[in-house]
Amino acid sequence: MKIISRNNPPTCGIVCLVLGCFFLLKALMVAFFRTPIHDFVDFMIRQQVALASDSMMTELWTNPPVTPLLKVSNHINKYYNFMELDVFSGLPL
Repeated sequence: MKIISRNNPPTCGIVCLVLGCFFLLKALMVAFFRTPIHDFVDFMIRQQVALASDSMMTELWTNPPVTPLLKVSNHINKYYNFMELDVFSGLPL
């Protein structure tokens, strides 16, 4: 069994104290710098996504990397059989 003397403080206490100060400093930095960083990032995103001649997205909008595919399927005929309209002709509208 290891005896801890008063002259040699435990390492765990020192580590906890250092980590606590570090996390407190990080929390204060986040609290003070969160809004300016958020505004800057939001400004950069809005500037580069805008459809202007000098934005990064203009080339992707004019020449998309994928081929757009529009497929109109016949799924609606599965659920609503429009071929048998005479069945519903007697219903009041």
